[in-house]
Amino acid sequence: MKPRSKRPKGKPTFLYELDIDIPGRDEAPVCIIEAKARQNLISALTDTNGEALAFVEVGLHTGLECLLNSKHIRRINFLEYLGGIRFVAEPELSDEEATSELERRESSAEKVIIRIWLRDEPEPILHFDVDYSEWALTRACLIENEPFIHLYDEDGESLLYSTKDIQAIEVCDPYYLKKKHVDTFLKRYEIQGDQTGRDVAFDKMS
Repeated sequence: MKPRSKRPKGKPTFLYELDIDIPGRDEAPVCIIEAKARQNLISALTDTNGEALAFVEVGLHTGLECLLNSKHIRRINFLEYLGGIRFVAEPELSDEEATSELERRESSAEKVIIRIWLRDEPEPILHFDVDYSEWALTRACLIENEPFIHLYDEDGESLLYSTKDIQAIEVCDPYYLKKKHVDTFLKRYEIQGDQTGRDVAFDKMS
């Protein structure tokens, strides 16, 4: 994790845990989102203006990402997190701050970790050591509804995934996260009922 400049505290908000129903799966990605992200997600899924919507970004804590394939979602229940306790939202960046932050990230050699939920695969597929630029291109392909995304396996061999069969993609970017949050994200491959999203949410308590 690289040091980040200090920012003023964000405004009070509420958090919501997404109970996502994906047919054929007993589990789904853990998503804890702020009130603003909740409304953005609802709008993205309901105000499509007739466009063929596929992947939508879920507004998670900085350093954690999740893209859901709307074609595989049967239901999303927005549950009040911890009975409606108030949290402090992440401060919003100005355009200049966001640009500087992105430039610093792009210049870093820190890799990202990707977890792919693929239809008919019993367990999500894990990709370690993904270049940030590679993930940025992958994200763009998903948002633009491209038929395939291109990644590399552990041997450096090219690997294509059909986007119509991808149910969700989770991303952990250690550049932005404390080591304990990265460790917790990785534990989900060994321990049932992981608390990754929840641990990050607890750090946001005022």
